[in-house]
Amino acid sequence: MANIALFIYGIGNIKGGGGAERFFADFFDEYTSSKILKNKLYYIIDENSVRSLNVWNSRHIIL
Repeated sequence: MANIALFIYGIGNIKGGGGAERFFADFFDEYTSSKILKNKLYYIIDENSVRSLNVWNSRHIIL
């Protein structure tokens, strides 16, 4: 099993943008909730970026 890390740093206001940031956050959530995991996936992110994503997620429905 490989160790894979996604490193996201310095996400500010993602209003009107932030597609890559949202993609990798959603990808991490979907992958780690999967029943078949082939790799260990880590999401490394700073506190301000977490806040920005949480603000966006609280206003939108993620499919």
